[in-house]
Amino acid sequence: MNTTQKTGTKYRILVLDHDDTSVHSTPEINWPAFVDTLSKLRPGVTFTYDEFMELCFDPGFDDLCRKILRFNEEEMVFEVANWKRFGEATVPTGVDGIRGIVEAQRRAGGVVAVVSHSVEKTIRRDWNARFGTLPDVIYAWDDDPLRRKPSPFPLADLTERFGCSPSDILVVDDLKHGYDMAAAAGCDFAYAGWAESARSTRLFMRDNASHYLETPKDLEELLFSCQTQKDC
Repeated sequence: MNTTQKTGTKYRILVLDHDDTSVHSTPEINWPAFVDTLSKLRPGVTFTYDEFMELCFDPGFDDLCRKILRFNEEEMVFEVANWKRFGEATVPTGVDGIRGIVEAQRRAGGVVAVVSHSVEKTIRRDWNARFGTLPDVIYAWDDDPLRRKPSPFPLADLTERFGCSPSDILVVDDLKHGYDMAAAAGCDFAYAGWAESARSTRLFMRDNASHYLETPKDLEELLFSCQTQKDC
């Protein structure tokens, strides 16, 4: 079934990451929470914002905490609770242009899903506040760990739920977990270049992403330019 012909959008299902792809979570929540955690658990240890972003790319945030900072399990519990405390206190600003893209995707007959490492309660709060709507489907940190990205489960579940193929799905994310999930499921991947990402992330995405997008406007053109092209 050629769903793109029927929906008026190049991809029937738009899968958005939440943090930094849709809302400005890292500069407004994640980074301040991390700095506060360090001040309490490792006073005297500091990172620049750029160093933090590089380490989140490689080896990843969990390994940063466990292997570099050597947080024990009690400290990890504190880190997570502190991050949640910051998140509950702040509704991050939305990325300019995302609300319009969501509305246009739906007008064109498409679906909007979120696959994120944020908790579902936070995603719902942020979408209500910043976009005035909710995603059609949410796959969040609350889910079974074996079903979280980079597992391809969310994308396989979407194809079954909506009766489509992997080629009907576009994943938009700013981190490698999203890319790995899309690659494992055989879906196209677009890098959200408007996010504040590490240099290593950008270099990887230039070499590997199906689409390297600088702005939400680029995403809009990717999704909806097919309305005026005969070959879409």
